[in-house]
Amino acid sequence: MDRRAPRSPTAARERDDETLASALRYDEARTAHAEGRLSDAELACTYLAERVHRARGSRWLQADRRPALPVASTSPAVRLFAERELCRVPRAVPTALCAWSDGARPVDLLFRIPTARELLRLQARGRRCVSLLDEGVSTAPHEDGLAFVVHDLCHLEKFMEPAHHDEQVGLFTLLDRALDHPRFVALQATLDADWDDARDHVLADMNGSAVFLFLVLKNKLKLAVRRQIARARGAPPPLGGPLDPREIEACEEAYATLHEALELPDEAVAAARALSSRHDAEIAAPRLLAWFRAVGAPRTRDPSPSVEPPG
Repeated sequence: MDRRAPRSPTAARERDDETLASALRYDEARTAHAEGRLSDAELACTYLAERVHRARGSRWLQADRRPALPVASTSPAVRLFAERELCRVPRAVPTALCAWSDGARPVDLLFRIPTARELLRLQARGRRCVSLLDEGVSTAPHEDGLAFVVHDLCHLEKFMEPAHHDEQVGLFTLLDRALDHPRFVALQATLDADWDDARDHVLADMNGSAVFLFLVLKNKLKLAVRRQIARARGAPPPLGGPLDPREIEACEEAYATLHEALELPDEAVAAARALSSRHDAEIAAPRLLAWFRAVGAPRTRDPSPSVEPPG
C-alpha cells in the first residue's frame, strides 16, 4: 500500500513554474530571433521572464492574472505575461508586451542604449524603442538590464496613452527640428552641461501631457539661463528666489528663441507665454495642445519602422 502523502496543488504549481523557468533560454531565443523564427515581442518576453526568474528565484511567478490580458499570440513566452503575474513587474509591462505582440505598439527593438536624439527622433515619428542589454553593459542610472527594459516598456505605455499620444508626437517633432535651429543652437552653446542633461531628460525620458513636458523644459531653460548669468557675474549658482531684472530679460529672450525654434504660430506663442507666467493657464493650455496635436496627428498615422538597422 502506498502511504506517501498526496502531492499538494501548491507543490505541483511550483514544479510547473520551475519547468517553465528552465525553458527560458534567452541565448537560444536570440539565435531564433536572428533567424527570423521569433518575433521581437517574443524575444523581449523571454529576456524579461528569464531575468525576473534570476532576480526573484522561486517567487518569480505569482498568481494567475484575472482576467488574462487579451492577446492573439499562442507563444508560451507571450502568454506567460498575459496569464500570470510576475514578481515586481508593473501592470504596464505585460500590457505593452501583449499589445506589441499583436502589432499595436510601434516599437524598434534595440540591443544597445540609444542616444537622447535618437529616441527623440523615434518619438517624433510616433515610435519608441525597447533595449535588451547584455550582461556587462552599463545600465546606469538603472540597476541592471531587467530594470532598463521595465523602464522602456513603462514609457512605451505612457507614450501610447491615447489621451496624450498625438500631442506628444507633435511636441517631439517640433523639438527635433528646434535642436537644429541656428538661434537655438547658438543659445545652447552659452549654457552648461547641466542644461544638456536636463534637456535630454525631457526629450528622451519623460512622457505624458505635452503641456507638462513643455513647462518642464522651459523651467530647465530658466534655471540654465540663471546659472549662465551667475557665471558671467562671477557669482555662485542661484539656489532659488525671484528673478532679478537682468534674469527676467535674459529668460524672456531665451523663451522667444525657443518659441521661434519650435515654429509656434502667434496664437501658440501667446499661449506659451501665458503658461510661463502662470496667467490664464486654463485657457492657454488647450490652445497650445491644439497646435501640438495638429502637428502630431498626421505623423501617428504612419509610424513606420526605422530605416537604419537597430544595431
